Amino acid sequence: MIDLQHVNKSYGQGATAFHVLKDINLHIDQGEFVAIMGPSGSGKSTLINIIGFLDTAFEGKYFFQDENVADFNATKASRMRNRHVGFVFQNFSLIHNLNIFENVLIPLSYGGHRRSEVRGKISELLESVGLTGMENKLPRNLSGGQQQRVAIARALANSPQFLIADEPTGALDSHTSADIMQLFKELHRKGGTIIMVTHDEHVAEQSDRMIKILDGQIISDTEVAHATK
Repeated sequence: MIDLQHVNKSYGQGATAFHVLKDINLHIDQGEFVAIMGPSGSGKSTLINIIGFLDTAFEGKYFFQDENVADFNATKASRMRNRHVGFVFQNFSLIHNLNIFENVLIPLSYGGHRRSEVRGKISELLESVGLTGMENKLPRNLSGGQQQRVAIARALANSPQFLIADEPTGALDSHTSADIMQLFKELHRKGGTIIMVTHDEHVAEQSDRMIKILDGQIISDTEVAHATK
């Protein structure tokens, strides 16, 4: 599904250019649960920005389902993000003056769906993340774990081809983190493709495949032995 070939990314030009990604070759199949690890500044965020169609200005080739992403203009990249990618962030990125229903509605409204058309679907999404009956609550009235569940429901709204989860447990305590990882594993069991960035090795070990990045290069790409499913 995702095939990066000799991808390089630099910021700036000439002698002051900063080479962020260096000859990245990466293949991710549909249905994989992949963890990407590396210290701050290693290139993790740049890599997922490219994978998630947020950045199309790079050298090399990126084929998504056999389409060359380097050929996308801004409009096509935006359309691909909305249709094919669900994003989950460390800080939840919820809109705090909108209730839970309205937050989950956001990506659906970009596709032209009206509230009345998707009410049932949003109720099903909230049920799938354990938030049945909480549609009218505001984010400030939820725990951190509940806010992340809203963010996951929102990420799933358009039935994306894959999820990008950027430090999804970074703002949570250990108990809540475990609950959120159980939710990701359940999504994976149902066939979901998940690409997760994390600093936490314990969290990464719950994936099926761990990729480590250092100084813009992939230094290891291994299957996780005895992954907790």
